[in-house]
Amino acid sequence: MACKVVGLTAQVAFPVISLEPSIIADSVEGGEGIPSPMLTVVRLNLKDLERHVTATNKYLPKNSKLCISLHNSIKAFIITGPSHALHGLVTVLHKVRAPSGQDQSKVPFSNRRPVFHVQFFLVGVHSIVLASGRC
Repeated sequence: MACKVVGLTAQVAFPVISLEPSIIADSVEGGEGIPSPMLTVVRLNLKDLERHVTATNKYLPKNSKLCISLHNSIKAFIITGPSHALHGLVTVLHKVRAPSGQDQSKVPFSNRRPVFHVQFFLVGVHSIVLASGRC
């Protein structure tokens, strides 16, 4: 029963909203999956991720801000927020990430683009952390 209450609380915090088909198609084609309120970013430094989340949040209304909610390891993070706002973050990250499969061995180290993975979770809610407002 407790799981249902936690799920319900989190679902109220991030109700299901419909997204434009072009946003869904863009995320699926980019390999991130269908947008949801949770996004995992793996192999990107926290400092860099925080910079991109902060920059994205500047353009979002107060009730749509993104949050780095979980630190799963030194380079694995979960970002939460409305799915349309997370899609905006993904768009920003596309611009800084090295294209998949790109050989950077002949690129000077200082000019190499970061290699990291971004993926939406296939869940509507995850835990009470989403509803707690702790960020």
